Amino acid sequence: MTPRATSELDHCRNGQFPRARMRFECAIYVEGGCPLHQSGAAAPRWRMLNGSDPEVTMLRSQWLDDHGQPAPEFNAARRLDRAVAEMLGLARGILADGVVAPEEAEALAQWIRANPDTAGVWPVDVIAHRLNRIFADGRVDPAEQWELKDLLEQLVGGKFGIIAGSNVATSLPLTQPPPELRFPGWTYVLTGRFAFGPRAACERAMEELGAICESTVTRRTRVLVIGTFGSRDWVHTAFGRKIEKAVAYRERGLPIAIVSEDHWAAALP
Repeated sequence: MTPRATSELDHCRNGQFPRARMRFECAIYVEGGCPLHQSGAAAPRWRMLNGSDPEVTMLRSQWLDDHGQPAPEFNAARRLDRAVAEMLGLARGILADGVVAPEEAEALAQWIRANPDTAGVWPVDVIAHRLNRIFADGRVDPAEQWELKDLLEQLVGGKFGIIAGSNVATSLPLTQPPPELRFPGWTYVLTGRFAFGPRAACERAMEELGAICESTVTRRTRVLVIGTFGSRDWVHTAFGRKIEKAVAYRERGLPIAIVSEDHWAAALP
């Protein structure tokens, strides 16, 4: 077996230790024999290393950048979450006066250019595509201002969400046209808060009709229903992990529908 240095952090990730020592001068388990022992003697299972040992140098090169900070890939998801939340805040600020001025559209485009990692992430990619089309001729005309305002209102949940401060569910990722809904044998997942009532009541109403209700979006999911009101536990306020996952599955061609509470409630008998 090829010698491999494994830190306590690896074991922690595998659930074998309750916590990791967040430093490199830690105990290292050398699997398959220690490369420093060339005499053929059995290597100790654990030994204390310091910052100059080869195994520590290897781990540093894999986990830290040239400035001693965690490598970019370790924080990529967290940075994207913060960036999308920042973009949504910018959109709310632009819509606060009910008008999207040309300079505000340009400010939004500049933000996307300054954050290129978000350009391929939903919902930033939708806004970026629209802005590219708007600025294709180098100017923003009144019709394009209205078009961008409408899109941003969908993005942050509409005018009610801006004025009342409530994270009203966006209509942006909804399946269009809204599909015909059935209940017997179909798997439903709910996200957000519902005007219909508590989530348990919503699920009970469907289960009485033969539907299957689950708490997470999977390949079995047939319909994701977004409640009228946003929920505090959504990562991007109005955009939850369930929505992101459903959108990703839909883009892969899976038959999953994303519908609003209004459309779902209208299908109930």
